[in-house]
Amino acid sequence: MSTTTLSNENNEKSVLEPSTTDGEDEKPEVEVDGGLRAWLVVAGAFMTVFCGFGLAAAAGAFQSYYRATLLSQVSWITSAQSFGTFAPAIFTGSLFDKYGHRPLVAIGGTSLALGFLLLSFSTRYYQIILCHGSLIAWGCNLLFISPMSIVGQWFFKRRGLAFCGSSIGSIVWPLVIANLPPKVGFGWTCRVLALIASVCGVLSFFLMKTRLPPKPKGKFLEWSAFKNVQYTLIVLSFWTWTFGFFAFQIYIGTYGSVLALGSFVPYLLIIANGSSTIGRLGAGILADRIGVYNTIVIGNAILAVMLWVWLACKTLGSCVALCVIVGIASGAFVSLQSPVANKTSTDPLKAGTLLGQAVYVANNTADKVWKDPGLRKSMIHILVLYTAVFAVGYDGSLLNGFQALPAWKEQFGNPTGYALGLIAASYYLPKVVVPFLVAPLCDRFGRKLMLLPASLIMIAGTLIGTFGHTRGTLIGSRVLLGTGTSMAQITAGVLITEVAHPRIRHLSGSFFMCMYYVGSILASWLTFGMVYVHGSSWAWRAPSLIQGLGPAILLLSVFGPESPRWLLSKGRRSEAHAILAKYHANGLMDDELVLFELSEIETQIAFDRSFKDASWFDWFKTPVNRTRFGIVCLVACSVNICGNGVVSYYLVAVLRQVGITSSPAQAGINGAMSVCNFLSSIVGASLVERFGRRPLFLTALSGMLASFAIITGLSGGYATHHQSAVGTALVPFIFIFMMFYSSALTPIPYLYNPEILPTSLRAKGLSLHTIVTGLCLVFNNFVNPIALAAIQWKLYIVYDVVLVVTLALFYFFVRETRGLTTEEAAMVYETDEVKAEARVLIDIGRQEAKDDAADGGKGFIEQIERKV
Repeated sequence: MSTTTLSNENNEKSVLEPSTTDGEDEKPEVEVDGGLRAWLVVAGAFMTVFCGFGLAAAAGAFQSYYRATLLSQVSWITSAQSFGTFAPAIFTGSLFDKYGHRPLVAIGGTSLALGFLLLSFSTRYYQIILCHGSLIAWGCNLLFISPMSIVGQWFFKRRGLAFCGSSIGSIVWPLVIANLPPKVGFGWTCRVLALIASVCGVLSFFLMKTRLPPKPKGKFLEWSAFKNVQYTLIVLSFWTWTFGFFAFQIYIGTYGSVLALGSFVPYLLIIANGSSTIGRLGAGILADRIGVYNTIVIGNAILAVMLWVWLACKTLGSCVALCVIVGIASGAFVSLQSPVANKTSTDPLKAGTLLGQAVYVANNTADKVWKDPGLRKSMIHILVLYTAVFAVGYDGSLLNGFQALPAWKEQFGNPTGYALGLIAASYYLPKVVVPFLVAPLCDRFGRKLMLLPASLIMIAGTLIGTFGHTRGTLIGSRVLLGTGTSMAQITAGVLITEVAHPRIRHLSGSFFMCMYYVGSILASWLTFGMVYVHGSSWAWRAPSLIQGLGPAILLLSVFGPESPRWLLSKGRRSEAHAILAKYHANGLMDDELVLFELSEIETQIAFDRSFKDASWFDWFKTPVNRTRFGIVCLVACSVNICGNGVVSYYLVAVLRQVGITSSPAQAGINGAMSVCNFLSSIVGASLVERFGRRPLFLTALSGMLASFAIITGLSGGYATHHQSAVGTALVPFIFIFMMFYSSALTPIPYLYNPEILPTSLRAKGLSLHTIVTGLCLVFNNFVNPIALAAIQWKLYIVYDVVLVVTLALFYFFVRETRGLTTEEAAMVYETDEVKAEARVLIDIGRQEAKDDAADGGKGFIEQIERKV
């Protein structure tokens, strides 16, 4: 299957052009980028966007009105409307593709008018929120999706200009809502709004027309569109952009009320939306000259800066200036989101581009993983192995959450400083010693056998920690948990790399550490809920007991397959062949991919001539292994000593330093961060094979450095001035720092370190990774609390320097492994001569696999048997 690429503007235009087939009467071409029909479509789109997006952007006018006249707690009303407007868009777009715009416009206009009519008779809170959150919100959604899709069919070069009239509605609606109620009452104001919505809906129904037929029958939702990285990133940008934009739109009026700006409050939103008209017109002109993406980047950069400037605006003049600049800057994204979405597709009848997959050897598997029995079995086994890091992530948030629980602090004497550091470090001390034993045992007795004692030790540690009463039993339980998790992490990490099908190896390896955040989320939200449990030690014992869930599931791994690479290294080729055939080719022993894998593994093991006598001193015998040793240590250090130790394990202490002392607030931030980190790690794991390991590493470290520098400055500012606003501003940057960290330094290390090592050093490599991790974490958990207590925020300066050094080391020394098999990736740090020799052997093996597969595989198997 060939790879599909994104087309340029000419390709896009050729796809959209009307075409004729033989035997059909040729129809005159419809004029695009101008002409009466195209501009009538713009007029109809103007009407729908006037109601749809214009009303969504004017939600803040309702917020200000309700806050001033009806209710004290009204944020749920506009929140419900915003959610109901944008959340259904994933389905509305598919409805447009299948049925066209007219059913959507008819239903949307009717829903919006009916919603305002019902709102005019509403007097209770639930009635108001239902009107805004259902009928009005759904009507807005149906009305603004259609023009966004249709305008892109009629304009290639001037899509931004064609869409620039959408801000008029966001000016008119606030004017009506601000001025009519004092004169005619709120009820009649809503009826006027219903009339406006009806007129606009009728006009747009007849004026708009599609150029393309509905999408042919097929999937309702084009999930395959997310294989297009460009499209996926644009969707994520749409999602994140709405947070900042609509927070300003909804709350700028409330902010004006807080500042006591009087009668001028309703006009802040009107000024912002009026300025947006200028921004949208300017963005359309600018986009035609410098490009859509460049225009949006400029606008969003200005918008991001101004949202931070918002905190400093305290006077009428500064608020007006803020509204003008925000309005102009936001106009770029609002007017150009439709052209951006259209530019990602070569087929305008579908919502995305399917990326092809180049396959160079035949394989007896289905094209989709979930459709193939062998791959499903393999993935189930890998999912069981993922629970090896569940307890690690669980502990990462559990100790943080315990520090916010009064029952735990009372039970163990509210440990701080040295005592807290010892409790935290006791979990990681075994990680310095145990890996020296795990690696040779894995190499001698196999990978999966080591998971049985690892699981039992973790379960024992959980039970002791749950039912203990003293600091001694607490520390002892954490020592056992640290021992078990280090054994499980090393063994499971190696086994995943060596068992996974080549098609899913990169995803399987990169998602391994994402399970860390599953445990972290569960622990953080459990402890958050336990903040409200008083008078019972089970407030902390229950979360402690659930830590045993991961190792209990991990016990099932003894029923899974052994590593075929380990079996081959021990001369058990028939067993290795059977496992590869079962899990990689649905039992077909003569499958071409299976034979190629056998050949490639055999070549790599033969290349590593000292496998049977491998020892820890092998790291220092050759320059290549010394380089590998340094890279493994560098990656392990980057995971643990780049400032994340302060943020993850001592978040509560950091929050206390900036004035956030409430236990519910601390536990809530801890829980929210766990969810955010998990989502970031999932995104990073999904992009590993798209962008590569090295670019993601460098991007993450750069973002961590920038955000941690801001954290340092804000912490220092709070320590000097003790202003609560400065302390509050620190929280989002902690989230940003951990998002960058989680996107690369969570998913990639346990993929990258095993794949750059030969089979003889793979278990020892992950053991080395775990040893370095243990040393770093002992340092973090023993030194950090003491340093935080002694020098406070100045400790962050040390980690700023560490981040700079780490970024430089990654830039100069870390190499890319994207697109390589396990055996090929193990060669990236070899010399050019060795790489060339290995390449020849691998190519020979590939050809032999093809030839032997054609002959039933007998020749290859006989060749292996002769080597025994």
